[in-house]
Amino acid sequence: MSANRRPLWIVLALSLGLMVAFTSTALAGHTVRDAVYVKGDDVSVTVGSEPYAVTVGNDVAFFVNISDRGTKAAHGLTLTDTIPAGTSLVAVVPDQGTCVVSTNTIVCSLGDLPSGGRTTVRVITTTPSTQQILGDKATVAVSSPNDPNKSNNKTTGYTQTQTPYPDEVDGYVPPAGGVVSLPHHTSVAHPTSAAVKGSHTTDGFPVEMYVYDNDYYGYCQISQHCFGQIVEIDGLEGLTTAHPATVTLRYDPSEIPGSHTVTHTRLFDHGEVVPHCFGSAGKSAAPNPCVVSRSVLANGDWKIVVRTAEQYAVFQL
Repeated sequence: MSANRRPLWIVLALSLGLMVAFTSTALAGHTVRDAVYVKGDDVSVTVGSEPYAVTVGNDVAFFVNISDRGTKAAHGLTLTDTIPAGTSLVAVVPDQGTCVVSTNTIVCSLGDLPSGGRTTVRVITTTPSTQQILGDKATVAVSSPNDPNKSNNKTTGYTQTQTPYPDEVDGYVPPAGGVVSLPHHTSVAHPTSAAVKGSHTTDGFPVEMYVYDNDYYGYCQISQHCFGQIVEIDGLEGLTTAHPATVTLRYDPSEIPGSHTVTHTRLFDHGEVVPHCFGSAGKSAAPNPCVVSRSVLANGDWKIVVRTAEQYAVFQL
């Protein structure tokens, strides 16, 4: 072996030692957190919406997220939020602190936030009846320490309102409860309508609803027991059997095939019969989903109320 050539393992060892020495020198006196977080104070704000595209006239939630990306705690946080023009405020739900509303401006005193901490203020509004892009403007300020980076202290979050399709609707059910309704069909033969009412979940939930003719999907295989339209409900995030959503369905018996006689209404979910809820006074979905009540309205339509904690449900008579 040549005197000026070293074995490969020696070369690797020397290289590794140099890398360790360089790394130790580069990070001397610092922690990994110092290398990731901004030294000192850096408070930022972002805004998202649920749902991103909402049917006109329904509720939308803007999630205003405030983060401390610095190595020091932020004290005396203040959020100023301006809701979009043409919307009406439903609720303001801060994770911490308090909020005061004046016309279309919200000012929240959020207290302190630790280094690496995050807090959220949910701003829930009802959208106007015209199709447009809505922008929620948020600005965050801190009393101490000084925040040298002001570029991320202000932002605008957007949502798109859209005119309703004949058989589709998108909306947000706020934490305090609310209703997202699907317009009924204009055809006399298909007057089905549906509505979802929120329960007392912490965050509320976005809802997507669709209606299809009974031959669109093959969920019900026994034609004698299945008629009417399929109401498909998607979303319902955060629900539990103890805190379900309440779904109201309405059907016109004119959809019963002429060769059949139906004496008992049956509701199916993905082809399975939905049973009655346990206990008439209970508010839980037990079993899940379950039928709360059945009734016949003055005009002969059938009304069925269901509770469900499923994030994805398909109901059909």
